[in-house]
Formats: sequence, structure tokens, C-alpha cells
Amino acid sequence: MSAFRAKQRGARLIELILRFVTLGSVLVGAAAIFIALRNNTRQLGAQIFLSYSERIHNLRLSLPNDYYDNGLSVAEQGLLDPEMRRYVIEILQLVFELHALKRHGYVDKQIWRVWEPDIDRLLRGAAARREWPVLAREYATHPKFVTWVEQRQGPAGDSAQAAASPDH
Repeated sequence: MSAFRAKQRGARLIELILRFVTLGSVLVGAAAIFIALRNNTRQLGAQIFLSYSERIHNLRLSLPNDYYDNGLSVAEQGLLDPEMRRYVIEILQLVFELHALKRHGYVDKQIWRVWEPDIDRLLRGAAARREWPVLAREYATHPKFVTWVEQRQGPAGDSAQAAASPDH
């Protein structure tokens, strides 16, 4: 009988060892899946960053020479010509797309922080403020974006101060 019990104990020990090995395999597999998903998400974020950076770069290259001489400061005097207005619209559309990607978790917080100061400066600039009341109607189906832009713009008198502020 003791030989039988010894076999039972041996079988239980082997069964226990197999359970631990199975559990270990499941844990290693779960960790591998987590790491793969994390890496994939980071790679997707990097691809989004590069894609949008390229779009912004191409948009900058297509800006008229006037922009580099005066920037969008001509908007302060109400002199935004149709071509410059189109650039403001294109830039605001890019901001909308970036904001939507961020809201839905496709843009990592660290990547967003790279763009955020320039986005804030743009939204607080005279050209964006001047065009926003008309453009806000175009984004009426995206009320969170409209609210976000208006919060970023702040009161109308803040544009020069906000553009110069290093923490915005």
C-alpha cells in the first residue's frame, strides 16, 4: 500500500509541476503579447507623427513668400488674402485631425507635447482667431473640438501674451 501511495504522491507532484509550468507558460505568453502590443502602438504613434510632420512640412513649403516676410501677422490689420485664408483653413484641418487622433488614443501624450505649443500659438494667433467664427460652423458636428479650440484661444486679448508665453 505504501508503494501505491508513493506512486500517488509522485503523480500529484508531477501534476503540480505541470500546472506550474503551464501557468508559467501562460504568464510568459501574456507578457510577450503585452510587449508586442505596446511596441506596435508606439510604432503606430511614430508613423502618425512622421506622416503629419510630412504634411505640415509640405504645407509650409507651399506657403507664399509673403508668409516668411510677414507671417500671419498681416491678419492683425485684416489683410488676409484668399490664398492665406486657404492656408489657415488647411492648418486648422490638420489641427482637427491631430486632435481627433489624440482624443481617440492614437497619438501618445509625449508625441502630442511636441505639437502642442505650436498648435496653441497658431490657435491664439490673429489669423486663426479671425477665421474661427466662420470655421467653427464647419466643425459643428464635432462640438468637443469646437470647445477645445475656444478654450485654447482664451479671451481675445490674450493672443500676444499667450504666443510669447513659454509654457503654452
